[in-house]
Amino acid sequence: MGSDDAGSVPSAKIISFVSFKGGSGRSVSLANVAFQLAKTYRVGCVDFDIEAGGLHKVFDIGEPDRDSIQQFLMDEEDLSNYLDEEVIPDYTDEEVFQKRLVIDVPNTTCPWISPGDIQGGLFLIQALPDADMTYRVDTGMNLFWRFHKLLRLFAKVESLDFILIDCRSGISNLGLPGLAYCHCVSVFLKWGKQHRYGTNRFLDWYSSWLDSAGLERDIYLVPSAVDPKIVTTKVIQDFVANELSEDVTGISLIPREASLESDDFVFCDVDTLRQQKPYKDLAHLLAGNSGVEEG
Repeated sequence: MGSDDAGSVPSAKIISFVSFKGGSGRSVSLANVAFQLAKTYRVGCVDFDIEAGGLHKVFDIGEPDRDSIQQFLMDEEDLSNYLDEEVIPDYTDEEVFQKRLVIDVPNTTCPWISPGDIQGGLFLIQALPDADMTYRVDTGMNLFWRFHKLLRLFAKVESLDFILIDCRSGISNLGLPGLAYCHCVSVFLKWGKQHRYGTNRFLDWYSSWLDSAGLERDIYLVPSAVDPKIVTTKVIQDFVANELSEDVTGISLIPREASLESDDFVFCDVDTLRQQKPYKDLAHLLAGNSGVEEG
């Protein structure tokens, strides 16, 4: 881990989405950013919230007939004990990986996207909420190795331009691979005292880990569900300058009108250009100089 291993996935820019607390709009924002990028690029989404996965629900595609990321992260013995199959799948085989793990997200899951808008492609590796599977995940340094292998295979088999990783909430070594093998990190928070305090703790922990590993990452702060009349960019900048112990690369706001509060994760509430704009702006910020269409 002493070198920047994210550079070994040169075909895709990897962006991690993380938050200290749940309910911060992280997963819904990831999905909307993914659709924005998929208008032009081939985009892969990885649900790495293996204890409480649900990105497939955010995309409104039910539980597709595909394996879960936890199965890829198990060692062979645990996978054999878990699966009721005579032949244990070799997920490192590209054909098996694509057939058993990769979900092709249909355009119809997002009402404001017409089929002709998707010129790239959108793909998902899901994490099903299954305690038995998660318990069997091979942790420790093997988890880093297996997750890195998953990213490389995903980028290769689908010729991806971007990979978006939905990381678990909070501070945990279990989520570290998702924060290690990326080019930048977007940190989501709601504008409350607990969220701000927790975000500061998270950034302290993450920055310390980056220093110990000899790594550097761009970090973007994304306050969500904010009232732009009260929580202005200036207010956020003051928070960064006076309360955060770590610097951030950039800031992007998701106003309340564009945030989804319901539990059913439907996209129909983000159906106007005004509501889409914050996600388009966030996609442009995170993609950097990758040619994301502005407007």
